[in-house]
Amino acid sequence: MNINITGRNIDLTPEIKKYVTRKLAKLERFYNRIDRCEVILEQEKIRCIAEVVIHLRRTSIVAKESTSDIYASIDNAAEVVTKQLRRLRGKVHAKRRKAVLARFMGSPDTERY
Repeated sequence: MNINITGRNIDLTPEIKKYVTRKLAKLERFYNRIDRCEVILEQEKIRCIAEVVIHLRRTSIVAKESTSDIYASIDNAAEVVTKQLRRLRGKVHAKRRKAVLARFMGSPDTERY
């Protein structure tokens, strides 16, 4: 997974880059078909905004969090993305399970006597 980190009105130190990489590298455990990940870190007057965009094959997942600390914003955005990926994985597994059962057991619409 490629992680692209962009900073707006903020100096991206190596510590911040390492922190973001470490937090988002764990996402492949929840969904292994992640193509790339974009992280946009932005600082306004007293707000620090972290936006995480994860590009999958056919869709994208976006999380945007804002706090007064950049590390807290990164944590919150990573947590939201994790929840979304878990939910997506559950939907995919349920769809596959339903298709496999339909293939082996026959169509669920037809009744067998």
